Amino acid sequence: MTKSRRQVVAPMLGVNEPEAQVVDVFVTRGRKVSVGDRLCTLETTKATLEVEAEVEGYIDSVLVAKGQQVTADEVLFEISSEPAAEPTASSSVSSASSPDPDVRPEGLLITEKGLRLAKELDLALDALPTGTLVTEGMVRDFSKKLPPPAKTSKTQFNSEIKASFDANELLIIGAGGLAKMIIDLVRQTGDYRIAGLVVEPLPTFSELLGVPVLGGEELLESLHCKGIRLMVNAVGAINQNRIRHEIFVRMVSRGFVFPALVHPKAMVEPSAEIAAGTLVFGMASVGSAARIGFGVIVNTGAIVSHDCQIGDLAHLTPGVVLAGSVEVGAGAIIGMGVTTTVGVKIGEWASIGNGARIHANVPPHAIVQAGTTWR
Repeated sequence: MTKSRRQVVAPMLGVNEPEAQVVDVFVTRGRKVSVGDRLCTLETTKATLEVEAEVEGYIDSVLVAKGQQVTADEVLFEISSEPAAEPTASSSVSSASSPDPDVRPEGLLITEKGLRLAKELDLALDALPTGTLVTEGMVRDFSKKLPPPAKTSKTQFNSEIKASFDANELLIIGAGGLAKMIIDLVRQTGDYRIAGLVVEPLPTFSELLGVPVLGGEELLESLHCKGIRLMVNAVGAINQNRIRHEIFVRMVSRGFVFPALVHPKAMVEPSAEIAAGTLVFGMASVGSAARIGFGVIVNTGAIVSHDCQIGDLAHLTPGVVLAGSVEVGAGAIIGMGVTTTVGVKIGEWASIGNGARIHANVPPHAIVQAGTTWR
């Protein structure tokens, strides 16, 4: 039987969002899959999708990694009708003496367009960063930063040019109280490694809870070129939601992505959905079928009951209690100890003072004084 190969590409999850973040990868090279088996999970600010195998076969190539950003129609996996043959000793010797330009180094994830460009530029594939999805644009940028080839003699050592990369390495932007909470959260989950803090303007201290302050935003381009793609927005003090929004926009335009972080002592029901960039802190509770938007802060001890819908960038401060089916608009700030009745709607960019009791809908941009009852 003739061996066939089927490519699995990233779908378009939204008309205005051609890019998606890979939040999980479920298969490895060589694994046998059946129709309907999960391959990976993609997420945008508005949607989540399980990418499934449409044919039966064997995973021939895994071209994507957890935490990376992909564009619609990018190739994610290749499924072959037959398992990959193990190389023989003779073929290994042959390839060592005469490298095959089509053979990808172990750990290299590169798009087809990126691979073609690398060949056109005569760029050695083993010089490209591993652990991330290398796109056509990354190949072009990387080639511009390579130094001219040095003249060497037989007595000189050849040093490999390779950008270090850790797919689980992230930056924290900000260095206040929220940054401290994020540092502890990340350390307790164990899912990521903190590369350092980016702070603008620079603080008087050089580290925060043992995490170094790397510098200001002028370092972001070089950090991105080194392979760091993940970031956490630690700017979130009360009345700074507009600034938080501006940071997200600026950092996304620079090519950074924001994973959702959930404290191990928070409770999130399996049917709840949490978008990228959201922070759920310890002792918080997110109920059944709740929908949490992009960049939301669900602070310590906050309760989001069943079927609630929380808009992008909303901040639920410590001790908030939202009854079932409550809707909170984008950018709204709900103060400490606020309680609501079932089904009320709080408009976008509204501000609810500490201890207020919400018994009726709150219009967008409204301000509810602390300790009052809104009827």
